[in-house]
Amino acid sequence: MGSWQCIRPSIIRSAQATRFGAPRGSAAGYTESEPLTAPPSLLVASTPPITHRPGNDRLTQVVVWPALLDPPACAQAIRMVQGHPPAQGRVGSGDAWRAEIRRSQIWFFRPEPATAFLFDLLAQAVQHLNEGYRFELTDFASGCQIARYQADDAGHYDWHMDLGTGEMSRRKLSVSVQLSAPADYDGGDLQFHVPGLDASRMRQQGTLVAFPSYLEHRVAPVTRGERWSLVAWIEGPPYR
Repeated sequence: MGSWQCIRPSIIRSAQATRFGAPRGSAAGYTESEPLTAPPSLLVASTPPITHRPGNDRLTQVVVWPALLDPPACAQAIRMVQGHPPAQGRVGSGDAWRAEIRRSQIWFFRPEPATAFLFDLLAQAVQHLNEGYRFELTDFASGCQIARYQADDAGHYDWHMDLGTGEMSRRKLSVSVQLSAPADYDGGDLQFHVPGLDASRMRQQGTLVAFPSYLEHRVAPVTRGERWSLVAWIEGPPYR
């Protein structure tokens, strides 16, 4: 991971939850001394066009990071939850079970010695990724989730956003790590309404896919075998 400083998450509910550095620059490209401008429809000829404001194209982009985890680490993550009873994947902040939207088995876990190898890698990756996204991030408040999608159960997760109401309104950055080898299953692609993504690269074992939590995405139905993934949501103050 180069010379990045390792951020070691502690127990999520403690006062020492992982803190990520503040984003570089001010929000939305404004400084404290800049006055607010009228909406584009109200701009007059003497007002600079809105396109002159600094922007951040990364805010609508999906980032694919190959081989964040090696195959033994992926297998270790799966073994870590096997033997523990899974929960059914739920939908939205209301925690509703809707099989027509989502069919998966899930396990949640939090930072502890047995899971430190995952949280340490994810924290370092998030620190690097956020140099581009520049979100105001605080912690892995929900811990991490391992999900299993099985062909025998028509496993899938239909189009949705990770950002939602209540506690889910704090989600800023979503990450998904592919734990299964691509030969272990058919279907099950992680898909976005974003052109130019290479589905075959995203299926490679150990690959991390990062995206803003407000981007709509889905897990297509698994038609053979089973797909395992590791998912985390990095949170921060709700959008204003």
